[in-house]
Amino acid sequence: MSGFEDHCWKDVVPPDVIEIYRQYERATFVGPAPALLAIDLYELVYQGGPSPLKDLVKAYPMSCGEYAWAAIEPTKRLFASARAAGLPVFYSTNDVRATSRPTAIRATSGARPPTIPSILPSGPSSSRSSATW
Repeated sequence: MSGFEDHCWKDVVPPDVIEIYRQYERATFVGPAPALLAIDLYELVYQGGPSPLKDLVKAYPMSCGEYAWAAIEPTKRLFASARAAGLPVFYSTNDVRATSRPTAIRATSGARPPTIPSILPSGPSSSRSSATW
């Protein structure tokens, strides 16, 4: 088994899909300045509670339903591990660069600005901002 096949998703992504993406195979490693980057982790995905998505989508179009709720505890453990290791934590919910806003594409178009879930409290090494890299 190559390193490409030996990732955290190996038990949820079927082998035929892994094969499609094999062209992107490369060595993976943790560099000299690791950090935890939380992308589009906002409270709207929890609206409606831990119900099946099909039951929520009309009332809560941004909800991820049972999937978001199932991810809460593993996400808390990930953040706790990152903070225990002294890693900085960065939250990003959108990109504000004018050149990065194609008119036909909207990543998260909620009725209100996204907020970071209160289930993931900020630590001293957290940074909450829009992506500007």
